[in-house]
Amino acid sequence: MTEIFVEPELQELENAEQAQEWFEVATELGLDKQLKTADKSEEKKAPPYMYIDPKTSHIIRTLCPRVVDYKKYSASTIPLDVLKEIQKAEKNGWYAAIQICYDDKSPDPFVIGIGHSEEAWNRPLHLIARWGGELIPFELLEQKAIDRMRKKATEALNEMKMRVEMALKNVDSFTGNLLEGDAVPKIEFSCEKINTWL
Repeated sequence: MTEIFVEPELQELENAEQAQEWFEVATELGLDKQLKTADKSEEKKAPPYMYIDPKTSHIIRTLCPRVVDYKKYSASTIPLDVLKEIQKAEKNGWYAAIQICYDDKSPDPFVIGIGHSEEAWNRPLHLIARWGGELIPFELLEQKAIDRMRKKATEALNEMKMRVEMALKNVDSFTGNLLEGDAVPKIEFSCEKINTWL
């Protein structure tokens, strides 16, 4: 099963005449940031895919921590309709990179388009497609991500608790170690954003 994430309100831009009119109106209004990606397209089309907000980005990266350029993806076969969307995005030059996020444990991959921007941290992200055996609804994906993060947080907090309890049992040794230059135990818990992997 596959899902293509074309925004309903942008679907009309698939029509060449509609795309041309959009480009002309945006040009007349001086919307340079809107025109930036469409200007790369031969037909002056803008990318019609769903924008990824930070929360969705974290959900995707929590569930699919492995990220590769689509040309290097080999965990499963990419379905034809997904390949056609990647081909369309490449032909129109909409993205600086197209990546596939996946997980070895349950390979239901996401195709992500990473927009053009001078600042890597500020690149717009678009969800182009996903595929898999059953295509779990996003509400359930969010719960699955919360469960994974809860498990990871619990492990990290328990490890920190153990280190703190050991330090409290022997404060003199702990402070002596600090004076000798040992680092204070830290907790490591983070959720990367998709665009930090460029």
